[in-house]
Amino acid sequence: MIKSTKSSKGVLSVELVVAMTVLVTIAGVLLAMNRSFGQLNRRLWAKHICTTAAQARMDAMTAGNPVDEAALKHLWPDVSVMVETAEGTGPWKGLQKVEVTAVKTIKSHPIEVRLTRYLPPVKGGADEN
Repeated sequence: MIKSTKSSKGVLSVELVVAMTVLVTIAGVLLAMNRSFGQLNRRLWAKHICTTAAQARMDAMTAGNPVDEAALKHLWPDVSVMVETAEGTGPWKGLQKVEVTAVKTIKSHPIEVRLTRYLPPVKGGADEN
């Protein structure tokens, strides 16, 4: 019988190094994915908040009793809401175009939501005789 004189002492340490490298690579990829999903979640949440603020402002204007600025700042402190009105043109002539824009900044990246609706003119306003 011939006895093998090969030593296999180095195989175990090489396998451990390869396994550790694979685990560290997987952990790094998972960490990067977690950060990108967190950033995406923050942006989507900011868009949701902007949509909610703009929709509340638009619904209040549609109902005829606009929300005051203090209430908006209390409910959505980091959101700036702007309202622009114009006369309707074309098929919307005789209606008032109301555009509400809500903006929130996340890490120097502005998130903007813009809602537009055509409303009947306000009765009893300064323009009516």
